[in-house]
Amino acid sequence: MSSLLRVPCSYQGGKQRIAAQVVDHLLEAAPNHNSRFYDLCCGSGAVSIELVNRGVEPSRIWMLDISTWGFFLVSYRLRYIQYGRF
Repeated sequence: MSSLLRVPCSYQGGKQRIAAQVVDHLLEAAPNHNSRFYDLCCGSGAVSIELVNRGVEPSRIWMLDISTWGFFLVSYRLRYIQYGRF
């Protein structure tokens, strides 16, 4: 079993297909290793999940979404995910 996080599902318009390329650009553009990342319109969290899988501390990632996905991720995180991991 892989220890990497996975996007809960994919949907039309999701960034799951391109998340790795987006994160490549973000990490390259980050001014230092303590940079914060803001995942606006995060949807299912594909970009944030890719950042975590690449070793970025979750406390340095801010996810924002007005859709039901934003509510789902906050609810799920509060109930099931250890804060030390995500």
